[in-house]
Amino acid sequence: MSCVLDWASLEPLGSAGAGGSGGQGGGAAGSGGMGAGVGAEGGTGGDTGGEGGMGPLPRVAWARFLGGASLDAASGLAHDAQGRLWVAGRFTDSADLAGHAVVSAGGEDGFVMVFDADGTPGAVTTFGGLGVDRPVGLARAASGRMAVVGQFEGTASAGGLTYTSQGGSDVFVLVLTPDGVPDCVVTLGGLGDVMAGEVEAAQGSFYVVGRFQGTLTLGGTDYTAQGLDGFSAVIDETCTYERGAVLPSTGDVYVWDVAAAADGRSWLGLDSSAGVDFGSGPVAHAGGDDAYVARFDPDGGFVGVTTLSAPMAQVAPRLGLTPNGEIWAYGGFQGSVPLGSAALTSAGGFDIYGLRLDATGAVLFSEALGGAGREVADEVAAGPSGEVAVGGVFDGPADFGDGLRTPVGGGDVFAFVREADGSPRWSFVIGSALDDDPGAIHVMPDGHVALAGVVGGATTIGDVDHPGFGDYDIFVTMLRP
Repeated sequence: MSCVLDWASLEPLGSAGAGGSGGQGGGAAGSGGMGAGVGAEGGTGGDTGGEGGMGPLPRVAWARFLGGASLDAASGLAHDAQGRLWVAGRFTDSADLAGHAVVSAGGEDGFVMVFDADGTPGAVTTFGGLGVDRPVGLARAASGRMAVVGQFEGTASAGGLTYTSQGGSDVFVLVLTPDGVPDCVVTLGGLGDVMAGEVEAAQGSFYVVGRFQGTLTLGGTDYTAQGLDGFSAVIDETCTYERGAVLPSTGDVYVWDVAAAADGRSWLGLDSSAGVDFGSGPVAHAGGDDAYVARFDPDGGFVGVTTLSAPMAQVAPRLGLTPNGEIWAYGGFQGSVPLGSAALTSAGGFDIYGLRLDATGAVLFSEALGGAGREVADEVAAGPSGEVAVGGVFDGPADFGDGLRTPVGGGDVFAFVREADGSPRWSFVIGSALDDDPGAIHVMPDGHVALAGVVGGATTIGDVDHPGFGDYDIFVTMLRP
């Protein structure tokens, strides 16, 4: 997750920029219990351009704030055939989820809820137990069935389902019906800690990634990590384990993201402090944390890897698969990273790198974005026209391709969109005086961009003001061009 908000405490083991002449949206926010209501179409900035030479801002179609007195966070987004937005996240103790009062079974529990196209909230499903339950990702299959993945400790329940961890934290894959009702669950665990990355749906199955310490059992085979090793697994829609693999290294491997095509090919986004063995021996390593986009065939066989390798640390790419089979990959880097005969160079501290790769892993487009502070991209989603939406955190003035944006507080959320050719469409900022963080970004079939995450205090999105409920609160918003 972000490098600004302390995601080590959130996921161990996920005010708008000033506008120019576009003006304010005209409608008032509606009621939503503790959660702020839906804002009117329009929002801050319109689409005529921001102040100070900044590029156009998107319109805020609607925005919601959810939560209670303790820490709450959103971590997954997906859409269904009706154009509704599904949100996965977690809440602590008790919370108001847009008018739905929920109480945890103990500490942090998970939830999945739905919003209509206009932001009207629908049903909420909660799950968890006395231990910590932390959803990390959400994916929806062509059948309409969904999988929410995360990690949990102890015994937890979802509807009439009960599941128990083997050791410390284990990974759960909870499959829900198209209406959000828990249908089946499978766990991936061992005698150490097993932690989830993202999930993707393809070919009637869910592709799950993560990392583990100690031992992990996949398909009846026990694997022992040298330090922190990565893994991938494929689970079908009935919660049946299909296949899996472990990515070992003499260092620590963080597998954060996965993309999967309709034909079963898959890509992993990861970083490691030493060379990773993808199946044919460890790949070369430059000394810091190197970042990789690894490619696999429909049977899970290793095909090849694109590496961002340099003496300083690189942050794993988050991935988006375009309709024509190209991969967008965005992450964070320091110093200078060679790319063939060229190189990406940071402006200072951590900056954002962006790549578009073809099916062979060749670089079709690259960019470096940021400023003198710290900027890291950690949420990516490709759109129906080949565009990509990117979310992350920044703590100082930065240019995301369309003019300088300035954070409100210590670390603010940014989002931007690149067209299929890499040209900038817009950028947007959400921030409070405290630290904030994105949890998920998603491109809808109509090109609108859904963004969800965490705000640490009072903020405004469009014309919806949020005074803050207590600790970290959830925001969910829909942005339109």
